[in-house]
Amino acid sequence: MKKMLAAALVLAAAATVPASAGHGTGDFVATETILAGNPGTRVAGGITEIGSPCMGSIDQDVPDGVFNGVDGVWIQLPAGAAGHEATLTADEPNDVDAWFYTDGCALLTSSTPDAYSMTTTDPEPNGNEAGVIPEGAGWVAIDLYVGAAASFTFTIVGAGS
Repeated sequence: MKKMLAAALVLAAAATVPASAGHGTGDFVATETILAGNPGTRVAGGITEIGSPCMGSIDQDVPDGVFNGVDGVWIQLPAGAAGHEATLTADEPNDVDAWFYTDGCALLTSSTPDAYSMTTTDPEPNGNEAGVIPEGAGWVAIDLYVGAAASFTFTIVGAGS
């Protein structure tokens, strides 16, 4: 009887432990497509940044971030993403960069790492990026530097739910 009770307690305890226990909370993964490349995004931002989701719209039929997907994509970061490693990949010959913004859509420039931790200023297309999500980041804008109809995957290790 004692063995049966002990086995039942062990099974009950195991059933209450989340499947992700000891393995982090999983990864946050976003996969999107960007219509057209814009080399100017590395210098002055792109069309997507101009129509940020923080600007809103006075016309209820026009969603926030109306240019999302033209030359970049806005992605809201999950709570607790700061400090986690991230990767950004796209198939060749597409070249993508990630720029980090606050919850209010201001470019992060004073945090460590900063808004540019997943970008390359090299004028030549150089493919994928990796870095760390900066403190204070609420949004990431993924820009397509070179390419067209580019699908990308943005992954934050251990920041999923």
